[in-house]
Parts: sequence; C-alpha cells; structure tokens
Amino acid sequence: MALTLPCYEPKNLENIAKSLASDLRAISPIKAPHRNKQQRMWCVWWLHNNVIQWTPEMVTILLDGVCESTTWHNTMDKLFPNHGIIKNQTHFFRSTMMALLVNAAKKKEAKLPAHFRYPTDIKEEIFGKSQFSACYPKLALQVWTDITEDSRKKYNLESSLFDDLDIKYTSLTAQTNALTRYMLCRGIESFDEMTVESFTDFRVETFIFTPKVELGWKQVCLHLEGKGLLHEGWVAECTAMYTGKKRLAVAANAMNTGDVVTKRSGFFSNVFGEFQSAPQGQQNKALGSIYKQGVALLYNPATNYDVVSFGEFKMARNLQSFAPDLLSVNNDNLWQSSQLSWASKSDIEKNTHKTRINALQYFNAYLYGYLPWFFKKNPQCCFEFPETPSQFIGSVFVKTDPVLDQSYQREAVKQGKEVLYPMSLLSFIEKMVENVRSADKGKNQLRDTCRMLRQYFESTMTKYAGIEGLTLTHNPIPKLNGVGHRRSNKTTKDTFNLGYWVIFRIWLKELTKASLFCSSNAIIEKVPTEVKETLTAERKRISAIKGFEHINKITCSKDFHTYHIPTKIDIGGHELEMGEVRIPEWMTSVTRKLEVGENSARVDISNYQSLLILDVAAYAGQRSSNGANLCADTFDADYIPTEVDDPSTSRVPLRVRTDKVRVEGLDSSIQEDVMILLRYANELRKTFVNKAFAESIYYQGNEQSAKGKFRPLLQGTVNHTGIHPSMAPYVFMFEEWLTKHGIDFDTKMVITPSNLSVEQYNTVKEFKLTDLTKVMLLQYEEWHEPIPFSPMLPKTPLTPHSFRVQLATVINITTGDPDAVSAITGQKKGTVGYYTKATPEDAATLRVIKDKVYKGETVVSAEESVVTEDMLTHLFKELEDNPNQDIPFFAGSEIALQRLKESGGRGLAINYTHICPFDNKCPDEVVAEYGRMNCHDCSAACITSHNAIAIGAAAHKALDEAREYQAMILHSTNRNEQSQLESKSREQIYIASSWITKHSYIRQNPNQFVIAGMDALKQYQYVGDDQISNSLMARLQEVSGTPSLQSQHLRRMSSMIATKLTAKIARNQLPEFSASTQMMLEFDPVKYVVQNLNILAQLKGTDAETLLVETLKQDVDVPLAEELGLD
Repeated sequence: MALTLPCYEPKNLENIAKSLASDLRAISPIKAPHRNKQQRMWCVWWLHNNVIQWTPEMVTILLDGVCESTTWHNTMDKLFPNHGIIKNQTHFFRSTMMALLVNAAKKKEAKLPAHFRYPTDIKEEIFGKSQFSACYPKLALQVWTDITEDSRKKYNLESSLFDDLDIKYTSLTAQTNALTRYMLCRGIESFDEMTVESFTDFRVETFIFTPKVELGWKQVCLHLEGKGLLHEGWVAECTAMYTGKKRLAVAANAMNTGDVVTKRSGFFSNVFGEFQSAPQGQQNKALGSIYKQGVALLYNPATNYDVVSFGEFKMARNLQSFAPDLLSVNNDNLWQSSQLSWASKSDIEKNTHKTRINALQYFNAYLYGYLPWFFKKNPQCCFEFPETPSQFIGSVFVKTDPVLDQSYQREAVKQGKEVLYPMSLLSFIEKMVENVRSADKGKNQLRDTCRMLRQYFESTMTKYAGIEGLTLTHNPIPKLNGVGHRRSNKTTKDTFNLGYWVIFRIWLKELTKASLFCSSNAIIEKVPTEVKETLTAERKRISAIKGFEHINKITCSKDFHTYHIPTKIDIGGHELEMGEVRIPEWMTSVTRKLEVGENSARVDISNYQSLLILDVAAYAGQRSSNGANLCADTFDADYIPTEVDDPSTSRVPLRVRTDKVRVEGLDSSIQEDVMILLRYANELRKTFVNKAFAESIYYQGNEQSAKGKFRPLLQGTVNHTGIHPSMAPYVFMFEEWLTKHGIDFDTKMVITPSNLSVEQYNTVKEFKLTDLTKVMLLQYEEWHEPIPFSPMLPKTPLTPHSFRVQLATVINITTGDPDAVSAITGQKKGTVGYYTKATPEDAATLRVIKDKVYKGETVVSAEESVVTEDMLTHLFKELEDNPNQDIPFFAGSEIALQRLKESGGRGLAINYTHICPFDNKCPDEVVAEYGRMNCHDCSAACITSHNAIAIGAAAHKALDEAREYQAMILHSTNRNEQSQLESKSREQIYIASSWITKHSYIRQNPNQFVIAGMDALKQYQYVGDDQISNSLMARLQEVSGTPSLQSQHLRRMSSMIATKLTAKIARNQLPEFSASTQMMLEFDPVKYVVQNLNILAQLKGTDAETLLVETLKQDVDVPLAEELGLD
C-alpha cells in the first residue's frame, strides 16, 4: 500500500492479526463443515487449520483485498499461493474475512481503512442472527436504513432519527452511508463513542485516499447534535480540527510517498503551465460584464501551496496546529508556557498578538515538526533535541560557527557519534515562505519572523533568568541586518506631490459631504417623525455654515453610483465645478445595508464611513485604524464650536480613543468642517438599531484588549469590517475630475495585473520578471484552444497612510521641522516645550497651490520674558482705577492673591517663575506646610502667563538634576549612597512635576492670566520640545542670562562648548571678545555660549544651530608634537 494510512501502521496490522487468530480459534468447528452447504463456516475452519500465523504482509494484502475493486481470487492467490480452492468458492472468503475484520474494529482492537468496501447485502447479515451478525455494530444498520418509511419497517426500526430531517433524499443517503462506513471502520456502537478526534481522523483518511470525492456528513451530524445525541458544538469542533489535521496528513503522506494528494479537478496543461477551471462567480469578477461575453471557461494558475518539500522531509505549509496553545505537549512544557506568556493578549494589540503567534508557528513547526524527524533519521547525531529554551543552541540550530564546530567534532569522537547539523531555522523559514510572498509581507518575512523570535528569546532571558530550563547566556537568534529583505528607503508609503495633495483633500471632503447627506436623505425616509425632524433641523443648521450651503441641493442615483454636487472648489483663484462624480464599476463596498428606526426598516446607504476614515487621515494625520475606531461617545468631548465664519480655517480638538503605539489613546486636532461631518455622522449612527451598533464592542474583537469596549463612530458593518479603504477608486475618480477640467497632473494610477501591487509590478517591469505576472486562460465557446491573458485592474501606490506621511512631509517643507506634525497628530508630546517667536503666515500658489510659511527660529529666554516692575506698576495703576477688576494671576491660596492685589506693588519679590507676596520671606504658616523656599510647591506663589517660559526652564532644570542623580545611582556601589541619591532624584522629579502642572495650567488658559496692555506674549507661540530641530540650542537660549535656572548638566555642557568656541576663535583669527564677555564664561557660561554662537554664526554666514553642531564635533586637543614645537 503506497499511502501512509493509520490502519497500515505496524501496530494496527499486528492487532488485526491477533484479532483474526483469536476469532478463528473461537468460532471454528472441530470438524470440517459441508463445503457446499456451510460455505462460510467451512472458510473459517479452513483458515483456522491452514494459517499458522497472520503476518503484517498477509494483513496488508487482506486489507487491500477488502478495500479495492480487485477480484477476490487474485487476493487469495497472493495470500495463499497454491491454495487449491476453485474460483467460484473464493468469494465466500471475502465476506467471511470482512466480518472478522469489522469485529476487530468493534472490539476496539484495530482500525479499518476509511475506504473499506462492503456490499449492500450485508444489511441482511447484520439484521440476521448468524454467528457473523454479531461482528457488526447494530448502530451502523440503524443509521444506514433510517432513510425511508419502507426501509424502517423492513428492518424493524422502533424509532427514527431522521424522519424530521428535511433534506434531499440523495443527500440523506450519501451522508448516512458515510456515517455507516465510519461506524463499521471504527466499531462504533453508540453515539457516545463518536468522538471528535475519531471522526476527524476518519475524514482525513478518506480525503487522503479519495481527495476528489467530498465526504457528506454535516447536515446529518448537525441533526444528531440538535437531538442531543452528539454534544453541543460537536460539528464545529470537527470542522476546526479537520482543517489542521488534513494539512498535516497531506504533508506526512507526501514525505513518505513523494505524492501530494489534492481534490482539485478541471486541470489543463500547456506551455504556460498548469491551470484549473474557475467557478462562474470568479469569471464575472475577473472579466467584468463586457469581457465575459462568449467565454465558456476561465482557467486559474494551478499552484499547490499546501505542502513544502525539503528533500525527503515534507511539511504542510499551513502551520495553525503549531500555535502555542495547540501544541500536543506536557503541561509542564517550558516552550509552551513561555510562548503563551510572551504572546498573551492581555496587554498587547490584537495585530501584535497575531504577529507573535505567526512567528511562533514557524518556530514550533521547526521544533516539533522538522527536528523530531531529523533526530529519528539520524540517531548517530551527537546533538540532542532541545527540550527547553536553554537547550536551543544557536550555533547548532540557527547558524553554524566554525570555531565551535571544532569543539563539537572533538566531543562527538568521545561519544562515538557524528557531528550532523540539522537544517538551520533560517533556511527552514525561508523555504516555508517562498512562493507565497505577498505585497505586504513577502520580501521581508524572514527578517520580520526572526526579529519576532529574537524578541521572544530576549523576553525569556529577561523575565525568567535563573529559572532552570529558561536561562540563556545569549540570544540564539541573530540580528538580520541585510538577510532576507531589501532595505526600504524611509517609508514604504507613496506620497502625493504638494499641489495634488491639497486639491485631493478638498475634493475628497466634498465627495464625503455628498455621500453623507445623500445617505441622510435615505435614512430620513425610514425613521419616525421625531427623529426625522431632528435630522432635518440639524441639516438646516449645518447648511447655513460656510462651505455647507449646497448640501440640500446634492443629488445622487438610487444605487449611489452617481452624484451631482453643485459646488465649486477654489484653486488659486480658479473656481472648478465639482459637478457629476461617477463611482467606477470595479469599486467594491459602495453601499451598506443597515436597519434604522423603531421598526428596524432596512435601508441602503452610501459607504460614507470609508470616506470619513480617509478624511480623518487627510486632515488629522491619523492611521486608518485610529479613524475607524473613533469612539462615538468621546471623539468630540473636547470640542467647542469656534463660531468662526469659515470652519475650514480653524482646527479643533479630536479625541482618538485607540492608537497602535499609545494604549491610552491620544489627543489630536482636525479641521472644524470635518468635525462637523463627523458629528452629523454620529447623529445618523444613533438611528441604527441593530444590536451590534447599539451596544459597545471590544476593540478589534479582542476581549482581552486593554482598550476595552466602545461604540465605533464610523462602524458600517455588524462586525466592524472594511476599516482600511482602498484609495484606488477615489484617486481614479479624482483624476477623472482633473482631466475633465483640463488640469495637468502626474497620475497616481497604474494599470496593474490583479495579483500584483503597484510596487511589485514596477519590479516586474524593471527586472523583466514576467513569470510573476498572473497568467490565466480563456476558453471561448467557438475556439478549440484556450488563450492566455493577464487580468488588469487600475491600482494606486497611495494608501490611506499616504495622507499621514504627506502631512508630515508638508509640515516639514513649510516649517523646516520634521517633528512638527506631532502637534496635529498627537503621536508625540514633549514633557515641557519651548516658546518661539511667531511670524506671519501667507498663502500663494505652488503649481496650483503653494503654501509658504515663515518660521522663527529664536527661542524666547526666561530673561527676556520676565515680569518687570514697569509691568506691575501698570497693573496696580489699573487696579486703583478699577478695584473690582480681577488680578491676572493664579495661586493655590486666595489669601496670597488678595495680599498681592492689596500690596499696591510694595513688599513683593519678583522671581523668574512667580511673584512672592511675602517678599521671599516665608511666613510661619508657609514654612509649616511647605518648608522654606519650596516655591514650586507653595500655594502662595502667584503666577501669570508671563512666567510660563521661566517655569518651563525650571522644569527642565529639575529633570536634568533628576537624570544626573539616576546616572550616579547606576555607578554607585554603596547602598546608603544609593538611597540618598534616590531620595534626591525623587525630590527633583516632584519639583519638575509641580512646575509642569503650573505650566500646563497656563497653556490651558492662554488668555486668562495676561497682564493688560502687555503685548509681549502675543508674539510667542508654544512648540513642543520634541518639535525643536536643535533642542540643545533651545535649552541654551531658554536660560541665557538666568543662572538660577541653569542645571549643573547644562552649565558643564556650556563650559565644554565655550572651550571649543575659544579654540575656534583662535584658529580662525577672529577678533577677541571684550573682558566683560570673557568674564561671562565663569559666571554665566550659558549666556557666553549663546552670545558668541550668534556672533560667530553671523561672521561665518550660517545659523547658530548649525555652528553648534559643528562645534560639538570639533576636536580641540592639540597634538603632542605640535605642543612641543617638533613639527
């Protein structure tokens, strides 16, 4: 037998042999029965007296004989050469042996092949009362004959299992026959014995032998499950288990026989390769309504991805069964427990969990699939199977080491074994992923998988160091710097050119309005009067806002494939009519079916959710997943209408509930007119009555997600799918619109083979890799031979993420700061930022539109922004004239504020960070509560917005000091000293947090605490510290002239830079600085550096930031030879 079926395994053959011998001995008569009258008992007697021993070879021939359509006479000749039995009597042996084999299965001593053949007349034998009737399970007869009323009467069935099962007679017959065969082959006598594992094994074995015949079973088994004869979920469990077991069985069979079984049919082979006929539905999708005319058959490429061949070893490509939770290992297995811990869903994203599991499946396939085969095949190998992570040796299983190899050779000689290396893990993974590479993951999959596995071992080393079996001295997985991938050039996301981007965003927003408000019309027709009035009133309010005046005049076709949008887009002074927009025929997910209103009326609406996801990407720089998962209850929690004339000119807060990086979500901002669209979409969402919309759902369906449950604002389907819209149809429509108006542009559309991305297609064309292009065959009705063709579709390299990338690009171009985008996207925030002098913004055309922004580079210093006596004099003069006027300060103590107000400007201490109403002489009550001179914590500190810059500097200073203490702790070996340093570090962190709290309060109330008549703050704007292109220069400028706000770290840094500046002055023979300037070096090195950098920069025609970078790189050490005058 060529196939590797379980029933042909040695142990099963041995069990069958024992059962046959035992049964023959039990039922054989002592004397020979009459040969022509008791034919079958004579067969028993003959076998008992002529077969001395049933060998595995004989049992194999016997199984083949009862399973294949060969004549029994040939089987007798193979079993018993020279048996001397005439031909017309040998067939009695077949029925006799068949009954004895079934009895072996009934006794649970053996299994019979799933392709076991039996004649229909054995129904009579099972129903009868002969000695052979007892060999068969009676349940098989009941299932087999319970198909018609006549059959039930004939075989005396007292009750029926299937009389209430409403399926076709042919289906019922086929499925009951399948169950009967299963019960005979496995000896099933009750439904309790029908286990999921047993039935799945039977199905897999059936597939291996007859892959082109689908085994019917599900309807009958679901019926039995419904009657309680099979446990709840039995069918689902069988279905799930079958998928994994079938692939493993196919691979195992391929490994042993070299043949790969498949159920595919409809093959056609020619010079272009092997093909398989496609179903009608695929023809329609691939060819469309026009090109499918006259086509009889469509052939797809026939490629087998089920099995991967490693020479003699073969493995199923699908590795689901190697997921950590599905491994068939002991409960104390350290591989499984450590993997489950690393891939736990409790604190990682669903996609991260999926990525980790995927990497572990490759690893486990190598560990539990390949390595056991290798060590079994090579018992003389000196290495051993790695039972625990600590035994997984990188130089053996990942990458061989020539030095260690010599050591292994010496050790092998001592053991009397050989140094035989298994295939490396890297080669294994590379082979598993080749030929199935996709546009998203193919070219870098080896690198990405190894990176994940490296993280797994790194996590294991860190978390479980010291635990036996988990202690590793180094990570066995190497870093793959250039292996298995092609290095990306920055982001892989394509971007727009600037003019294209600006116009496309506006055009997309107008299409969104059309889609949203046309959907509103459809919903309004189906909802109750009260809801209708609410939606209509809101539309009327919105239509009075600039940019929305036309929304009630927008019309669309019934199927939402054509819109007429009566508005114009202003492009550099040219107004272009939006007009008619047609959805392309090949676009998918154009509409959504939803239930609205009290009566759950079904309504077709446009897929405006996808458009709004793109708008959030375009105007807020958010990922598709962030936009799609905006929370309907919180996205506008921070929004207060600005009441500006044109909402497209203002930005408003947007609360993003979920983010790939920041678990707690983030605060973003978005153009106000897009916020208006989002809020109206929320009003429409409130009409959706399906439970899936009305109730909160888990983020990504993951019950263990830290992001919990919420109601997605832009949910368009029950399962919240389709959240990553394709850009291709929208770019296609936009470019049609540009063409209609005669606007030149560089197209972003590419006609591409359907199986390739734009990037892949460009590679195909560049390197002439035409074999990667999908070739299909068309068989026309009147043609004799099919012709080859490659299906093509319009595609674009742009993705929703391109909006995010483009936003960063535009901000970088216009501000000169590549990190400034974080102010909009909310992705990164500095602890405390800086203030820069703002300058005017202007707009002009760049090609069609060009933005031009002048950005100031000078960071405001605390010295420059300090509250002066003149400012206070002006303030108290105002108070004298108007005693009821509020004082523009805040403090924790009302008493302190009142004292400040009543002081008239006398007895005050003006500090950089605050004003002390007690002239910096802490009263007893302050000392008792806060200690002496702890101004950062003191509720009596009176603060105005003018103190913000100094407060930011004070926070920076405290954080610097805390970092210094932390660094000292790392190098200290004395526990007492470490404890003192830890205390000082905590103190500085507390000081920083106190100043940051006050700084944040100022930022949250930008206009509340400004001293009247003082315009200084109007020219300042806040910029996060991670947005400053040279943060060191900003730090220096911030505290220049205020030594009390300079940390020791910053002073040391400044002294070092000053030394290098002095050397630079000397080498370049520049004018020396005055004596007062030189004294500055000792008392205020920060101011010295800032002043001299600015002067030197002007002399050298550069800027201070660039000169600072050059200075830091400068080596001022004088060579010894030069110092001794020997050169």
